[in-house]
This record gives sequence, C-alpha cells and structure tokens, in this order.
Amino acid sequence: MKSTKSIKKNTQGQISIEMLILWTLLAGILAAFIPPFTNTIEAHQTLAHFHTFETFSTQLEEAIERMEYAGPGSQLTLDIPSLEEMKITVSANEILLTFSHKSLSHSKERNIQTMLPLHGDISSENKHIRIVREENTITIQ
Repeated sequence: MKSTKSIKKNTQGQISIEMLILWTLLAGILAAFIPPFTNTIEAHQTLAHFHTFETFSTQLEEAIERMEYAGPGSQLTLDIPSLEEMKITVSANEILLTFSHKSLSHSKERNIQTMLPLHGDISSENKHIRIVREENTITIQ
C-alpha cells in the first residue's frame, strides 16, 4: 500500500507537468497571433495617415481654388499634417502631393492644377502654410 505522502508527491509532479504544457500551449498561441495583430495595427495606421493625406490635399485644393477667385491681398492659412509619408512639390502651375509607404505597391499622388502661376515652396518642416493672392499670382509661404 502506498503512503499518502508518495501519492501527494506524484500528484504534485503531474500538476507541474500539466501547467508546463498549458503555459507552452499558451505561448505558442500567442506567438501565432501576435505578428498578424501587429500587421493589422500597422495597416490601420497607414490607412489613417492616408486618410489624413487625402483630407489635407482636398483642403489645399479648395484653398487654392478660393484664392484664384479672391481679390489681391486675400490670404488663407492651412495646417500641414506631420506625415513622414507625404511629400509636397510646388511648380509653376501645379502642386503635387505624394504619399509613399513601404506597405503600398506604389505611391499615391494628388495633382492640383492652378489657373494662376504659383510662387513659393512648402517645406516639410513647416507646420502651417499661408496662401496669399497677389495681383496675377498666388504666393505660398
């Protein structure tokens, strides 16, 4: 007949092994689900940044259109979102906004055509841009 002490030791050993198996199983499940969850978060952030890019480009286009029809001396100020993925290029009669991210197959572009010549530049370091209607041009500061 086995003593109560030896039965208790065997049971404790078995419980420890079962707990080890459960912890290993839990770690395996977590390891399987964490990378897709991380990718989902990154994809959501990229989508949120792209939405911010689209919103800003629409606001900029509307501001330029208003300045084309406004009188000389009129001005507007816009906040520039701080997005690493966004690049803004100003040329004679257009503003090109580009959104690039490693998860996108190709860059997304928004081209804003103007009727009046543009002067100035938009630096990525600026937090705001000021759009001023001059006599026959639009100045971006």
